[in-house]
Amino acid sequence: MIFLTYERQNRWVSLKILIADHPRESQEIRNLQLLKERSQESLYRKYIVQLLDSFVHQGPNGKHQCLVFELLGPTVARIIGEYNEANETIEPRVILRMSEQLLEAIEFIHDAGMGHGGNAKIYLLFSAFYINGLNFGSV
Repeated sequence: MIFLTYERQNRWVSLKILIADHPRESQEIRNLQLLKERSQESLYRKYIVQLLDSFVHQGPNGKHQCLVFELLGPTVARIIGEYNEANETIEPRVILRMSEQLLEAIEFIHDAGMGHGGNAKIYLLFSAFYINGLNFGSV
């Protein structure tokens, strides 16, 4: 379950509560902690949600691991859905910028040792393509 909450440092955060009494440490927590450690020197860390804190809460159904994240905006699917509902289209330059950010995030995850495959810079693979006269590599 995920909740929107206001924390003591006067900011909105996302609180994710995992199932109670999981028999081993959550792989999600290990992955997020690894990304947090490796993101300190990376410019792409702004494209990956940051784990702000984690704690255990004793509830009526057992112990729950709780994760506190920075608050993010709406999902890409929601944005696209709202444009579709309004019979509007997203400008190609916005789509390209969103795509570039996604590819940079994937590269960051890979560089942190959490991806599979070769060492190619993913977004450079698309630099030769032109969409509506815009060079993907220069967005």
